[in-house]
Amino acid sequence: MNDQILKTNWKALSTNSIRIETEQLIKELQQGSIYLEKKITFRDFTEISVALLLIILFGITAFLIPFLLSKIGSMIIILSCVLIIFRFKNLKDKFTPVTLSDTHTVYLKKTRYYLKEQIKFLDNVIYWYIIPPTSGIILFFAGFGVDTFQFYLLSGITFCLGFRVYILNKYVVKKELIPRLHSINSMIEELLT
Repeated sequence: MNDQILKTNWKALSTNSIRIETEQLIKELQQGSIYLEKKITFRDFTEISVALLLIILFGITAFLIPFLLSKIGSMIIILSCVLIIFRFKNLKDKFTPVTLSDTHTVYLKKTRYYLKEQIKFLDNVIYWYIIPPTSGIILFFAGFGVDTFQFYLLSGITFCLGFRVYILNKYVVKKELIPRLHSINSMIEELLT
C-alpha cells in the first residue's frame, strides 16, 4: 500500500515540475520571439523605405538622363524595388498574429510557421533581392560610357555588396532562425507527448 502511494505522489510531483519547466520555457521563448519580431519589423520597414526612396530617385534619373542603357538600368532598378516591396508585404500577410488566448501548442505552431516562412524568404534572397537590382545597377553604369577599368571596378563593388547581403542573410538563418526553429520543434514534441 505504501509503495502505491509513493508511486502516485512521485508521478504527480514529476508531472507538476515538467509543467512548470514548460511554462518557463514558453515564457522565455515568447520574450525571444518578441525581440526577433521587432528586429524583423524594423528590417521590413527599413527595406521598404529604402526601396521607395530608390523608386523615386531612379524614376527621376530615368527621366533626366539621356543615355539609353542608364534609362533601362533605372527602370530595372525601379521594377526590382517594386518586387522587393511586394515580397516583404506578401510575407507579412502570411503571418497570423499570436494572441494571448492561444494555447501553448497553437502559439508554438504559429511561431514555427512564421520562422519557416522567414527562412524560406531569406534562403532565396539571391533571386529576387540581389540579381535584379545588381543587373540594373550594372546597366546604369554602362550607360554612362565609363572606361573598362571603372566599369569593372563598379561592377565588382556591386557584386561584392550583393554577396555581402547574401552571406549576411545566410548567417541570420543559420545563427538565429534555425536554432530557434529547432527549440520550437522540440517544445512542440514535448507538449504533444
